[in-house]
Amino acid sequence: MDGLMSVYRTIGDMSEGRKNNYDIIRFLAATLVIYQHSYPLGAGKGDGDLIHWLTNGQWAAGALGVAIFFIISGFLITKSYERSNNLLIFTKARILRIYPGLIVTILISTFILGPLVTNLSVFEYLTNRHTYEYIKALKLFPMQWNLPGVFENNVYKSSVNGSLWTIPFEMICYFIVATLGFLGFFRHKTFMVCLFVASMYCYLFYSHIWPNGKQILGLQFIELLRLFNYFSAGMLIYIFRMSLPMNKFFAMFSIIILYISAKHGGVTEAFIFFGSYLTIYFANLPIWKLSQFSKYGDFSYGMYIYAFPIQQLITYCFGGKMGVLENFIYSFAITLVIAILSWHMIEKKALALKNYKLIRIDVPKFINALTQKTSSAYSAVLGLILLLKWRYFIIMFVMIIVILRFSNQAPSVITFPYTKNESIFSGGWQPQSPNENYRWIQNSASVLVEKPKNATVLLIEGFIPENFIELNKVTIYMNDTKITEQSLKSGQPLDITLPISNDLKEYELKLEFNSVHKPDINSPDQRILSALISEIRFK
Repeated sequence: MDGLMSVYRTIGDMSEGRKNNYDIIRFLAATLVIYQHSYPLGAGKGDGDLIHWLTNGQWAAGALGVAIFFIISGFLITKSYERSNNLLIFTKARILRIYPGLIVTILISTFILGPLVTNLSVFEYLTNRHTYEYIKALKLFPMQWNLPGVFENNVYKSSVNGSLWTIPFEMICYFIVATLGFLGFFRHKTFMVCLFVASMYCYLFYSHIWPNGKQILGLQFIELLRLFNYFSAGMLIYIFRMSLPMNKFFAMFSIIILYISAKHGGVTEAFIFFGSYLTIYFANLPIWKLSQFSKYGDFSYGMYIYAFPIQQLITYCFGGKMGVLENFIYSFAITLVIAILSWHMIEKKALALKNYKLIRIDVPKFINALTQKTSSAYSAVLGLILLLKWRYFIIMFVMIIVILRFSNQAPSVITFPYTKNESIFSGGWQPQSPNENYRWIQNSASVLVEKPKNATVLLIEGFIPENFIELNKVTIYMNDTKITEQSLKSGQPLDITLPISNDLKEYELKLEFNSVHKPDINSPDQRILSALISEIRFK
């Protein structure tokens, strides 16, 4: 009878107590990320890990670990909001969980690790403005990757801490939970299902809807959709927890489906449904010894944020390249020790502050008061507008036109990094890092340029990386008119000279490449790119 009744126990029944396996599963997920990063960071090769082999190249161990993190996060963060039912408490708890460890790893990387391994002198490093640009990673949007001269001789020299790429996406998911919870949408299950279905649809058919790609806050929208699907799957499981059975036969069926998809395709999509159920099922499975793991602490976040620079440092100590297994073993051991110290000395103490009330605010009353004040301010502004006389309106209107004209004026020379006027760029330009003397393009992109009076040619300089073998042609448009079509070769400079025959003052230059380069599934940088541009100028 007990066995029969256990079949009908729900996930909600099993998730009420404190005995669970979330901490050890997140710990294993962080281990998967370290394991997969050992390939590009140690040996310089992007594939070969066990998950990559089991899924016939569809997935990597690190991507699986990130998916598990987001599924669990979706479940527990939604639970956290419902338990607190207070926007301020929820926000404070999320900030205290993410930022203390993040601040420490960024400051250590900048002021301890950087001076030790940079190929610059310590004075040059500490007086280089790009050193302090790295600290802007604390803003999350955009994330920063490089420190001057750091790990330049490593086999993977593209990033000091590539693992941080998921943190902005995690924060966006927290914001979505806070918004949905504050507006009361968690009580409307139909809406939550529709949100999940809409997100899945956009993700599955993204290439048909937005062929040139879109960005939000400098982040690839396709990545946000992908990670949000895992996160929202965890949300839905929590919302329907009292209806979803804790059933071993469901778990077995999920394993079979994932095995089939691993062999025949679609494993990443199948994992959103069946992997999410398996993750939450095993997280709540009553295995006493595994549930005891949490009493030692939650080391998963520390493992995740400290591992990448440690792996880079170990590779640096071995001359810039080393074996995958050696990198994994040494990195795992050192990272675990640092994660334990971080939990007990930083993260645990920071989380203890979430119950410390700096100020008491009744959120509904606060929002109501804010709305009333906003309404009063709007009425006052409207009253001033009604009293506005024509002569003052004309003066202000002319001033606005002049300001907009000069602030949006197109340049005749664009040398990257270009920081004067972002409004001249449109299309597939990627976010510009202040320490890069180039800017990436995805598929096609446009820019406004102003022609000097005596200029006769327009020069475009850039580069096609050698592994971008998909790229072999670029089409140039000027003011929507096709000017030329030129062949490209990967590994060669992009050097285009366009004669200008008319006397227009401003041109919209558009570069359209025939294809894009999709990175290897194991590459820490998952951006889809076409070419990099270093300079555009009239001559």
